[in-house]
Amino acid sequence: MKKYYLFLLALLSVPLLTTAQVDYEEEIIYPSVLKERSINLTGLLTQFIPFGNPSIRGGPITYAETKIKNNKLRRFGIGMNIDPDNEANTYFHIRFGGGKEIKVSEKWSYYRGLDVWAFVGNFNLPGENVNTANFFFVDSGIGIAPFVGAKYHITPNVNIGTESNLFIGLNTDDGALIKAIPPISLFISFRFPKN
Repeated sequence: MKKYYLFLLALLSVPLLTTAQVDYEEEIIYPSVLKERSINLTGLLTQFIPFGNPSIRGGPITYAETKIKNNKLRRFGIGMNIDPDNEANTYFHIRFGGGKEIKVSEKWSYYRGLDVWAFVGNFNLPGENVNTANFFFVDSGIGIAPFVGAKYHITPNVNIGTESNLFIGLNTDDGALIKAIPPISLFISFRFPKN
């Protein structure tokens, strides 16, 4: 398991090392301030593919908002699930941070950065199970999460994308927590000029 975390940390570091080596990456500078709103489509898609399997989990963030200016990102995300029948599946996440978006081609871009993250409950990841009968005794914590993601631009104002995070922080159960969040969420994003 430790090797997996080291591999993910190395993978997250690659964009940081390669950014300065390519000249064309700075061409995605947005002349005006844009607001991007993103919705996690994973829950909706799993109702159709693989045909009504609601057990597939879609990651901790449900809605995100990003302000983009000159390739710089300021972002906010929130995710929650309230399940009165199974309190062990109840969670709440909030994150905010910043980063940079870099264009790779006309249709593809990637982004990277760092978030500050707080949570209560689980991370809504595949195979994750919280064995508790009371939501108020579920794990909670705070930390930082470096991230890297990729986007496919369907149009200049609509894109789909996914990202991976490495949460490093403190929690109420173990004290220290390192949690890899794989790219399992599919987001659709809409960009609007900010007034």
